[in-house]
Amino acid sequence: MRFWAALILVLTSPSVIQAAPPEMKTIDDFIIDNANATNGGTEVFIGLRCSSLYALLSRYTADNNMADAAKVFKDRSGSALEIAMKIQKPYNDEYTKGQLELMGEAYTERFLKAKARTGNFGDDEVIRSDWKTCDELF
Repeated sequence: MRFWAALILVLTSPSVIQAAPPEMKTIDDFIIDNANATNGGTEVFIGLRCSSLYALLSRYTADNNMADAAKVFKDRSGSALEIAMKIQKPYNDEYTKGQLELMGEAYTERFLKAKARTGNFGDDEVIRSDWKTCDELF
């Protein structure tokens, strides 16, 4: 009996229980949440998110012998990044690179889970929504 009590105590201690990371919001939700922002941060964030998403789509289409689509996505990724860089005041290269890496990882994780779950990465609600929003903006 003491073993089970000790095990429960260990497994429920704060050092063992870790909160799940916050869910990735869609760009549309981010826009709504930041509707009153005036410092350009919203636009920088959107540019970086779209750049990250388009970079992932470019890699995927390139890996699947869709060269024309890969080029379109690569060009859009570059355009979105360029806009984000121009808006960011003062420009911070480390911040930009770090955000692109984090966003790329988050999209890749969602992409792979959707692909494994349904066979179609477009079945992820965030990717689908963000792709639509980015296409409207870029």
